[in-house]
Amino acid sequence: MYVLLPDDPIFLARFFRLDKPFAELDGMYAEEIGAERAAVVRAAYDSWAELAQLLPPALQWIFPISGEGPEGYTLDDPLGRRLQSMYIREDRGGHVATLMACQRMLSEAQLHDSSDPLALALGDLAETYTDWVDDLRRAVGVLNLEVPPRLLDVFRSAAPVGPNVMVSLNADQADDYRTLCSRIVYALSAGDELGYTTHRMLYAS
Repeated sequence: MYVLLPDDPIFLARFFRLDKPFAELDGMYAEEIGAERAAVVRAAYDSWAELAQLLPPALQWIFPISGEGPEGYTLDDPLGRRLQSMYIREDRGGHVATLMACQRMLSEAQLHDSSDPLALALGDLAETYTDWVDDLRRAVGVLNLEVPPRLLDVFRSAAPVGPNVMVSLNADQADDYRTLCSRIVYALSAGDELGYTTHRMLYAS
């Protein structure tokens, strides 16, 4: 399975905000929530870290992971207008599925009454990390998006090469790109009218 990693500040912010709440849920509440649920959280946190390592240096500006130099490429539409770059990485370990399973568990726990130990733990964490389970849901929604076949080879071939690569989409690819961008914006910002409108402007061309 291939995962989509867009050069999108909303995606990156939501993705990297997961680090601290995951660490605290895994470390401070593991005994309270029970061994089975703690194992799901630990596996998801490990998968989050593995996915973070898949991010190319061009997307690590918000939370540097390695000391490698910049990597990236420029992406243009058929009229030569600059577009937001996107990257593709192979998820050989099934990390997105692991995160998705944890997200479902956490979302279900939020619906339980306060006697549920996991619900109590999430309530405690929510005092510091507002809406982080929603961040998880939205980030996973992007990671899990299917990339149109006409774009898959473009993103796969361009991303690893380097900062001086210039890629121009043809008309059909540009149509697919616009559809994919709409899905990204919806996954990350639906439900917030102002945020949604502002987010769409990032992909306006």
